[in-house]
Amino acid sequence: MIEATAPMDPTTHASSALDAIAQAYAVGDAPSGEHLFTQALDDGLPWDEVCAAAARGVARRYGEPGRA
Repeated sequence: MIEATAPMDPTTHASSALDAIAQAYAVGDAPSGEHLFTQALDDGLPWDEVCAAAARGVARRYGEPGRA
């Protein structure tokens, strides 16, 4: 028997999606990161937040450049 679940709060969904994007890029899974990135934009998440999540993941993977 399948149990019904309450719909996910849009804010929680957005946060989860952005975390998933960052994690995919952080572990070097660019194909998944690109898929999640595109899906987030298709779902209406703001461009700047989606790009920032991808950038956070890349920074975690490769380190942030030093500041001069």
